[in-house]
Amino acid sequence: MERGSRPAWVASWCSALDIELNESYLWTVRMITNLLKNHEDLRDFPGTFEPIFQDLYPSTIRDVDWEEMIAPDAEAFLSTVQQYVQSKGIYEPEERSLGWIFIELYRPGVNTAIERANAYNKRMRDYCRQVLGSTPPSSTMTEDTQTVKKTVVEVDLVGYSSISNNLEESLDVSTVAQINQQIQSFIEGGLKAAKGSREENVMSLTGDGAILVFDSAQQAHHFAEALHRATLEHNQTRTQQLAMRVFRSGAASGEISMKRKAGGGYDIAGSTIARAVRLEAKAVPGGLLIDKTTFEALPPETQRHYGSKQIVSGKRDEQFEAYAVQLNPDGVRHAALFSGGDEPNVREESTVNRSSGDKRRQILTAIKALKAHQYLELVFLLEIPIGQRPAETLNLDQQKGQILNWADENQRLDLVLQVLEELAESKTLTSGTS
Repeated sequence: MERGSRPAWVASWCSALDIELNESYLWTVRMITNLLKNHEDLRDFPGTFEPIFQDLYPSTIRDVDWEEMIAPDAEAFLSTVQQYVQSKGIYEPEERSLGWIFIELYRPGVNTAIERANAYNKRMRDYCRQVLGSTPPSSTMTEDTQTVKKTVVEVDLVGYSSISNNLEESLDVSTVAQINQQIQSFIEGGLKAAKGSREENVMSLTGDGAILVFDSAQQAHHFAEALHRATLEHNQTRTQQLAMRVFRSGAASGEISMKRKAGGGYDIAGSTIARAVRLEAKAVPGGLLIDKTTFEALPPETQRHYGSKQIVSGKRDEQFEAYAVQLNPDGVRHAALFSGGDEPNVREESTVNRSSGDKRRQILTAIKALKAHQYLELVFLLEIPIGQRPAETLNLDQQKGQILNWADENQRLDLVLQVLEELAESKTLTSGTS
């Protein structure tokens, strides 16, 4: 038994709850396995049953996220059971019949399993209320775990592998550690601007970035804004793209589970974290992509800096709303070495409305010749307000169409043509000197 900060009887009491719940879990797993294996009437059951866990002790399940790791398999099995039962016909068996006897044999064990699960949950909550007092509405406490509403931010350095591999081959492995320190210095600057701290906000270091949590969406925005601004200032003093630093960042808001570590800090879990990671992966270099909940939590003056609603795809055909802001306007250009730049495939039957005359056709011809990274330079050089820029989820044709519509509405067609000609000239000069 553990002694020290908590009485021995607490450890004993918690262990008893663990044993009861685990006993019912093992019984349930054993019964389902044996029935599907041995019962003649279930030989045509179309699915297979494989227990997800060997047991339900805390050390086995404490870091498991239901939505990401368990729900898909569990719900797929339950769906198979439901379809199978419906195909056989659903009816209440007659009392004293073989079917009725069969159900009554297993009913006590099933009821006990359900009651133990509910009792385990209730007693843990009651104990926490007794020891810790009333629980705040936004936080559900257990002895060392809390469920809280946070804004999670994931940041990732674009081209980290290329940068670190190049430096390690050119110099030595110690340079990789220096890159990691540099990444953390940028994060430190963002934390300072957001009035945060490494101890309270940094949950995990990922080598090329970090996962952080903040109490509010606005604090998360301030962090990302300062982080990207710091990289912009850093890059302005560099001439080689390999020396430039650009982050992608994503943010999502919702409930997460935070478990305090023995040596300090927290282990965190929850679908909000997975959503932030996906948003970061979809973000533009130098940009921040946030979910709907985070966007709606921002004050109106901050929301105005974000673009229009986007639809971002997740796993298992999941889709959710997102909003983007480009906090480092040079991010795409500075990261072009790592993010690539294939020739855009522009169809003649573009979504662009070319009915306004020769000028639009000239622009369409010029825009066809741009590299992908030059198209992003075009958006920047036109100084299109962030909230009016084309959504990144649109294809290139649709984005170009929106640019032309914006230029037409704001009487900027001449400017678009001028910038396109400058970019074309720059492309010619570059290819001529290479």
